[in-house]
Order: sequence, then structure tokens, then C-alpha cells
Amino acid sequence: MQDVPLNPSQWATDVGALAAVVGFVVSFIRKHLAPGLDGLAVVGTSLAVGVAAAYGLDLAGYRVPEHPFDYGLQAGLVASGATAYLKNLLKVGK
Repeated sequence: MQDVPLNPSQWATDVGALAAVVGFVVSFIRKHLAPGLDGLAVVGTSLAVGVAAAYGLDLAGYRVPEHPFDYGLQAGLVASGATAYLKNLLKVGK
């Protein structure tokens, strides 16, 4: 995983940077707040954290390149690795 950038303006312009932040937050949640969080619950948590972070950036005056909901979903998917999970899921039926 890449280093977490400390400048919020980077989070608002690079989905990978926001995904690093989301990944950090989700691992903190899994380690300290909800140790039993696993599987699809991690994906859902990543999506929720991503959307919340994107809206938070937007409210703080950092303009994200897309609608905050879409931008947050992308960051959550990247952070959780759900894109690979979904690709593997789709290959099972073929």
C-alpha cells in the first residue's frame, strides 16, 4: 500500500491518494473498533468511509473532480480491493 499523503488537497485531486486514506481509516477501524469486521463488511465500510471522506472534502472547500458520491465510491473500491473481488466473482460463472 502506498504512503498516506498528509495534504488534503492531494486527497481531493487523486483518487489513489484518497484510497490510501480510506485504507488507513478502515484498517484503524478493523484493528481498534471492530476487530471482527471481515469480508463484504470491509468492502461496505470502505465504500462508506470513501463517500464520507469525499463529501467531507467537498464541504471543507476542496473540490473533487467528480460528484463527491462517485469519487468516494471509487476511492472505497480501490481501497478495499473490491474491483479485483468483483472481477473474480464475474469469472466464476464463465
